[in-house]
Amino acid sequence: MKKETKPISIAELKRKSAERIKELYQKPAAKISLEVIISVLAIVFLAVFAIQPTLSTMSQLVKDIEDRKKTSETLSKKIQALSEANTQLMQIKSDLKLLDNAFPLTADMNGFLLRVERIASNHSIIVETLHSSKLPKNTTTAKDKSSVLPLPIQLTAKGSYIDMRNFLLELQAIDRFISVEDMSISSDTENEQIAHTQQVRVNIQGYYFGISTEVQKDNDKKGSSGEVDL
Repeated sequence: MKKETKPISIAELKRKSAERIKELYQKPAAKISLEVIISVLAIVFLAVFAIQPTLSTMSQLVKDIEDRKKTSETLSKKIQALSEANTQLMQIKSDLKLLDNAFPLTADMNGFLLRVERIASNHSIIVETLHSSKLPKNTTTAKDKSSVLPLPIQLTAKGSYIDMRNFLLELQAIDRFISVEDMSISSDTENEQIAHTQQVRVNIQGYYFGISTEVQKDNDKKGSSGEVDL
């Protein structure tokens, strides 16, 4: 005869399930598995909330180091370029002085006059007049140094032909850049008793860096600021 199975109530089923789960957790394998799961979860937590910010900070520091390294290399190249430029400047410093003398920043008529007086004295030449028809009223330096302004100069002097020739040759060799545009030579009728005395009128073109201002209209008159009588 078959045994009759009694129906199990829900309460009984819950009780047996709880006892079964309790027995399972009492086994060592189950305890180890639980500890492993907790450890893995802890590592994941640390990686997400603790290690990740540290890694981001380290990545930013590496990037900053690379950027500063590039900046340092750029600065080193600039310093080297400045050093080379300074070396070149020292080498051409004397040439710059010659350039300043050849093309002064202002008309510098006084400087030109001193040169003419010295050369005339060396060759026994008498300089009668020296003036410019375009002498500026001021000596303000031009902002644009790329252009050179002309300075026409008229010179009248007298002396022997040989002395006059040597005077003009040395005048053209001065450190200031000038060119003789034209000249005329005639006998000195006022000093006929002095043999071989010649009078020369020379138009000279000088150059300088400066602002071209309104020219003085009466430079040909004695006493004007553009003319010097000697």
